[in-house]
Amino acid sequence: MRQGKLYGIVLMLLLGLTYCSSEKKSTDVLQPEEKAANTVVEWKEMDEFHSVMADSFHPYMDSTNLAPAKLNAADLARVAEKWAAAELPERVNNEEVKKMISTLNVSSQEYLKTVQTNNDEAIGESLIKLHDLFHEIQDAWYHSAEKHEH
Repeated sequence: MRQGKLYGIVLMLLLGLTYCSSEKKSTDVLQPEEKAANTVVEWKEMDEFHSVMADSFHPYMDSTNLAPAKLNAADLARVAEKWAAAELPERVNNEEVKKMISTLNVSSQEYLKTVQTNNDEAIGESLIKLHDLFHEIQDAWYHSAEKHEH
């Protein structure tokens, strides 16, 4: 039994050493030309809208809780307006995406007005439409990366 424990400890140490010494490349140790090839392009306005949308939408979809969606309505309108005013990343700088973001901005302002009516059914419907439109923009972003790489 003691010998089994000893083998187990030795095996764990060997696995730990192997794991720690295995060669891993991170962007911190890549050469400049490698960094350029591995650059992840971010779209901070999309990420900001997504964060507020997720905090609003998921409680509603998970448990029909509209309280966060109502509370975040002004933030959604604000970040949508900021997004609409921002310069688009090159890979999505086209009329289709510009139109979707403009529509998202207008829809977010309308959503804010709908929240002020306290009509939960209308708020839920408006939130779902806003969420779906956001995902269309997000899909355009991710699909543009595929096109951009080929």
